[in-house]
Amino acid sequence: MPKYFPVKETDKREWFLTFKSNFGVLANALGLSAQETADWDAKLARFLQHIDTVSQKEREMENAQRERDEFRNQEMPFLHQAIRHWKTHRAYTKAVGELLNIETEVTVKNPKTSSAKNLEVTIAAEMQKVSFKFKKSKKLMVAIYCKRGNESEFSLVRQILSNSYEDKRSNLNANPAERREYYFAVVKEEAEIDRSGVYTVAVAQ
Repeated sequence: MPKYFPVKETDKREWFLTFKSNFGVLANALGLSAQETADWDAKLARFLQHIDTVSQKEREMENAQRERDEFRNQEMPFLHQAIRHWKTHRAYTKAVGELLNIETEVTVKNPKTSSAKNLEVTIAAEMQKVSFKFKKSKKLMVAIYCKRGNESEFSLVRQILSNSYEDKRSNLNANPAERREYYFAVVKEEAEIDRSGVYTVAVAQ
């Protein structure tokens, strides 16, 4: 590619625009025919059109991905909660669960510190809330699980794509202090690929 031709798409667009705007000067100077001038003008317009079309599609893709992630972050916890409720119904069977792919066995590891290779977690327990900061790839989601008080099982709090979250739930039974355990699952394309250890904190009300 000649040195005068830019590398970045934004610069290429500017280059084509300048070339097209001033092509008439070259056509007159060289005595190009009207047809040849028109043909080149149409081709230059197509160059610009292709760049603009791709840019528009990229913006639409970014908006679509953002809308998808926001909806998923908001609604997935409710879906998981509903599934847990449905599985307690007397008419529910394991066969139905296997048909829906919700019978995968999940075990909770209990090491003293995080064992996730794809995630670094920082937790701060404050008055009436627990703050989390995550260091991870932007494409990975984090599912936050919690067990508090006398609860016997972990439950999903939220699944997020961002790098921070605050759990502002009130303590059970308005207890002045509550013991909570958290662990974090790393999710990529709907599948869990890694999991942290369990973190224990005390939350004051």
